[in-house]
This record gives sequence, structure tokens and C-alpha cells, in this order.
Amino acid sequence: MNKPALVFLALTLFCLATESQAQQPSMGPLASVIEPGQDGAWSVSSGVKGVQLRNQQSSGDLTYYYVNENTAALGRRVVNLTVQVFDASDNALGGILYGYQDNPRTYFLFTVGAGGTVNLHYRGEEGFEQRFQSNLRGSTTDPVKLRLVENGREITLWANGERVGSLENQRLGQGAVGIAAADIGTFRFSQFSIESPSRRAKTQVSPESRSMGSVTWHDYMDRNTGMVQRQIPLPSGWRLDSNPNDLVSLVGPNGIVAYQKDSGRFVDSRDPSMQHSARVGGAQVAQVKSVENYLAQDFASYMAQGGYRLVRQFKMPKVQEFWERFGAAMPQGLSQKRYEAVGAQWQGSNGDQ
Repeated sequence: MNKPALVFLALTLFCLATESQAQQPSMGPLASVIEPGQDGAWSVSSGVKGVQLRNQQSSGDLTYYYVNENTAALGRRVVNLTVQVFDASDNALGGILYGYQDNPRTYFLFTVGAGGTVNLHYRGEEGFEQRFQSNLRGSTTDPVKLRLVENGREITLWANGERVGSLENQRLGQGAVGIAAADIGTFRFSQFSIESPSRRAKTQVSPESRSMGSVTWHDYMDRNTGMVQRQIPLPSGWRLDSNPNDLVSLVGPNGIVAYQKDSGRFVDSRDPSMQHSARVGGAQVAQVKSVENYLAQDFASYMAQGGYRLVRQFKMPKVQEFWERFGAAMPQGLSQKRYEAVGAQWQGSNGDQ
């Protein structure tokens, strides 16, 4: 009568052990590197929710763990990590350590901040510098899934499935990877992995342009940070102008060039406080001009700097209709809105139009 009971007990223990192993978050190749205990100001522990690093006393302290895993895949690795930051100072950061190299010691930190931000820092010979920061959606204490994708000397950064930026320079596509935590707080890490998929074309990983039928998406780069600021859809055959010293914004087929200039901002109000606010915000306090008058009186002088004169202007009802529909779908405030769309033909000093 005892034997069946013993068999049942053994099966129960086996099932519990299997369930516990399934719940244990994977830290991939870092599992053998991180040892629970006290490491200076940092308390290190491991459990079913992941590896936890806690610093309760040393402001500004940084700790990290890294591995040189699969060096044959340098330039095409995909690094994944889930990180949670809580009970933390405003300056606390936790996330992916990337591109770590000794002599001199340099690396990047792709992290989640305690205030609900996602950040990219570079630690060079002269110290730390921030390359990028963006706000996360949702709760500031929820776990965040980070993903870093290499493509040669370029990386693309993702947070919770949303692309947040990219960077390209000669320091990328190499070095060790791992996890890092900085400043006072509790940092929980799980699901760390380093994938090495087969080599892919550049436009598939972090595209400068992505074609969708007759429309191509182009990355608009911030010249100060080297990060993607936004993506712009353009008709196929058009591209962004890369010369920062000319007035050209776009280059199209058959030698067509496009110029871009921020429009003037005018505020027409008799309220002194409204006028003051407008001036502080960089607007001009003046009667609002029609687009036709602004084009002829203000924009024409700007184009003259490039050697162009206004030949004619014409209404663009279809473009105006689009913006009227767009405006009608937006939240409606107390201000009144009116949309005008005008096209213009210009002639250069060499006769080009």
C-alpha cells in the first residue's frame, strides 16, 4: 500500500521542479558570470523574477557585468533584455551595457531611467556623454523590454517593441555586451540574450530608406546627436539633401530640388498678456497674413538668397482639402483655424525653374 504513495510523491516533486525551472528567467551567457552576494555598495540576488541589483547607499555608483559571447557574429548581433527600475533616485539607470572595451575603457549604455525615460550614453576617455533620451509610454515602474540590433557599424534601439532611435559610427559593431545599473535604486534584470541571426541587408535592419510601393521612408538624422530624429515619407525617386550648407531640402528626379524654410509665426491679439506670451515664444505680434501675401512679401526674399525669383503662384485645393480634414480630426480648442495651400513657380539665375 505504501509503494503507490511513494511513486505519487516522486511525480509531484518532479512536476514542481520542472515548473520552477520554467519560471526561472533566463540570463543567457551572463548566468555564469553573476554571483549572488555583496559587491561593494551593491547587493546581488537571483530568484524567479530575475537577477536583482540593489544599491541603497552609494550615489553615483555604477556596476556592470559583461561577456564576450560569439565574437564571430560581431556587427550582426541582437541583444535583448527586460529591465525594471524601482525604489530609485531620479538619476538611476539600468539596462544594456554595449560595446565594452578595455585600454582605454569605453562602452555604451542603453538604459531605462527611473523617471520613465530610455537613454543612450557613451563612456569615452573623457567621461560620460548623453547621446539620446526619449520618454517611455505607460507606467514608469513596469518592466521594459530593450532590444539592440547591430548592422555593421550601426545599431538600432527598441523599447517595448517601438523603435526609439539609431546610431552609426566606427565604435559600433564590436566589444562585449552585458547589463549595467547606476545610482541608488533596485534594478531587476531578466530574459538577457545575444542572438546572431544570418547577415541581413542594411535596409532590412536599420533602414535609411524603406520602400512601400511608390513611397519611400527616409531617416532624418539629428546632426548633433547622430540619432534618427524622425522618418519622412517621400515619393520614390526623391531623397533628403545631405549638404547642411546649402538651402536645398530635397532632391528629386530630373534635377528637381526642393527648399524648406520654417514658416513665420504671427499672433494677432489685443490682450497684452497674450502679446507678451507670443513674443516670448518667438512669434511676431502682427496681423495674420494670407499665404499668398506671405509668399510674395516674405518668402520671396528668402528664395532670392538662392538666386531665385517668383514667377507665379497658384491655389492647391486638393492639398488644402487634406489639411482641412486633418484639422477636423484633431481636438478642437477655442481658437479658429483656417487652412490655405498655395504652390509657386520659381526661376533661378541660370534659367532653371
